[in-house]
Amino acid sequence: MNKPLAVVIAVIAVAVIAVLAISGLGSDNGETDTPGETTDTMGTISVGPFVNNIDMGSLEPVSGSYDISDPDNPTITYRAVAKQGFQFLCWTDSEGNYITDNPSMTFPADRDRDSVAVFIEGGTRSVEILWYVPVFGENGVTFGDEPEMMNISISSFDWCASIEDGAIQRMSTVRSPSPAALLTDDGVIADIVSELDRYTVGLTNLQKAMVVLAFVQDAIDYETDKNLYNQEEFWATPMESLFLGYGDCEDGAILFVSIASAMGIDCGFVTFASDRAGTEGSGHMSIAIALNDGEDITGGNVATFVVDGITYAYGETAVDPVTIDNVHPMFGVLGSSYAITDGTWTHVVYSDGVFTAESTLSIGNGDRPTGHVIYGTDFTNPPAIHIRVGDGFSYTPGTTLPADFVVSGDGLVGNGGFLAWDSETGTLSGIASDVGTFTVLITATSTEGPVQTAVQTVTLIVEASDGVGSSDHHLIYGDGVWNVESTAPEDTDTEIGDGEQDDTMLYIVLGLVTVALIIIAWRVI
Repeated sequence: MNKPLAVVIAVIAVAVIAVLAISGLGSDNGETDTPGETTDTMGTISVGPFVNNIDMGSLEPVSGSYDISDPDNPTITYRAVAKQGFQFLCWTDSEGNYITDNPSMTFPADRDRDSVAVFIEGGTRSVEILWYVPVFGENGVTFGDEPEMMNISISSFDWCASIEDGAIQRMSTVRSPSPAALLTDDGVIADIVSELDRYTVGLTNLQKAMVVLAFVQDAIDYETDKNLYNQEEFWATPMESLFLGYGDCEDGAILFVSIASAMGIDCGFVTFASDRAGTEGSGHMSIAIALNDGEDITGGNVATFVVDGITYAYGETAVDPVTIDNVHPMFGVLGSSYAITDGTWTHVVYSDGVFTAESTLSIGNGDRPTGHVIYGTDFTNPPAIHIRVGDGFSYTPGTTLPADFVVSGDGLVGNGGFLAWDSETGTLSGIASDVGTFTVLITATSTEGPVQTAVQTVTLIVEASDGVGSSDHHLIYGDGVWNVESTAPEDTDTEIGDGEQDDTMLYIVLGLVTVALIIIAWRVI
């Protein structure tokens, strides 16, 4: 072999091995589950769906939506997401024929598809709501065959801004019923109240509530938070739910309580942590209204309960009457998956445009006195909490990771305060005995994974008693979940998995061996 040829061969060999090494660094041992690639469990996605104008919106795959339960027909779900100042209109086929106005669509994951997500310029969107008005007669309530139409106008700019407002409590779950921060009587709700008023003239409190419930059931079709917002739980404002026309159980409940409270109906939220089988992750939220003027609901297994001597009747907002032949479940009806005695009741009081979550109580404990629930508006620290001498306070914090808690501060018993920490239940509680400001620092240290810490400050301002009596105050803050943050310095270097390092080192060794062999052969020849 001549020397120039040996050099050329060495250069080519090193270049090939370098390419292999680089490709090894950029992949996870050659495996991928990214749509568009082919693996053992996924076919090739080569076409669409499309966007009619990428300046107006985009398509985002819903995380965890790839379904291979049927290997012959795998599916994936996409969300149509409008950009600021624009709005999603509908999905169409390749010929422009309307498919649905649901922003979430599920597609075959292993074949071509030609559906198009259509966006239009924003501004004001006119929303048409078809709803069936209850008719009250001697034989009870019925619904006509022809729906009424309500037209409301919603600004897409306001809607987009509200979605992006990070200061609003959004990610809470139905296990901590405190969405009062999202209740409103402004704008579109005021328009709806004005429209519904003419249908409630001369009706009883229960009948008025039935009108509102029928409207909410028809105004919002059921869709999961995962498909709408790509979040396991996302509490939407009434405007957001009406703009989309879709939402889940708590979204319908928030809309109902906003409208009903503004119309003077005594109501609130009912939640369930799990179904009757104890299945975690199957929590649920809906509403209940007070029965006044001698009203009563009779029948077997009627879902009613009593608080402060007032009987409340359960109502279900998360239904789609159109798809079930215009059937509207009214008050007192609760599905067999849940029992009203397993529920939690949050009473909402509305006065002068202000919504207050006044009590959060376990329905299963029978007739209970009211208390006060204090809720936060973001995920850092709760606001300063005002209570009176003689009032009780309790808070059970939690973190996104399992953690150990340490409490300190002048609010604790022994440090001049009145609060005690129960390490078994993880609850901070006590009865205020003196006027003053009391602070407790709650420090959490994660017990799984890298060591992470978070500190939350609870501040209580105790004022003199007004002589009316005492109340219990329950702090529900960010769903009782606050994010832990790593205490280690950030490492901006790209980490490489063990398998990737092994492959890369193998390529380097092979390259060096190849070069060495060529040099040896060159010298020998």
